[in-house]
Amino acid sequence: HLDSEAFKDDLDETLNRAFKNGIEKIIIPGADIKDLPYAATIAHKYKNIFFAAGVHPYEIDNYDEKILRQYLCDEKCVAVGECGLDYFRFKSDLAEEIQKEKENQKKIFIAQLELAIEFKKPVIIHSREANHDTYEILHG
Repeated sequence: HLDSEAFKDDLDETLNRAFKNGIEKIIIPGADIKDLPYAATIAHKYKNIFFAAGVHPYEIDNYDEKILRQYLCDEKCVAVGECGLDYFRFKSDLAEEIQKEKENQKKIFIAQLELAIEFKKPVIIHSREANHDTYEILHG
C-alpha cells in the first residue's frame, strides 16, 4: 500500500531500497476510491510501479463503478482489487445488520469481478473469515 500516509515522507527512499534488494515490479492494491488518484500518480512517476483499482470490503460505502471504470482504462492499472469479503468485524452487533453488511460486501465483490472480466484484468482478492462465501462466489 505505497499510497498510504506511512510512505508519504520517504517513498523514494523506500522504493530505492526495494529495487536495490531485487524487487523488480510493485503493484499498489486499490483499497479505497479516495486513494486511487495518488496510487495512479505514483505508478505514472515510476516505470516499474503499477496499481490496481478496487474497493476493499470495509470501504464499500465509497464504491463508485464509474470512477473504477475510469481507472481501469489507465495503462498503468494492471488489476482489479483489492476486493472481496471480510467478516472479521462488522459495524453492528445485530444479526440482521451483519447479514445486510455481508450481502452488501458480496454484491460489491461480484460487481468488481464482473469489471475484471469486462476489462480482462486479474483480481487481487481479500478474504478474511469469509472463505466459504468467497469460494461460492468464485465458483458460482
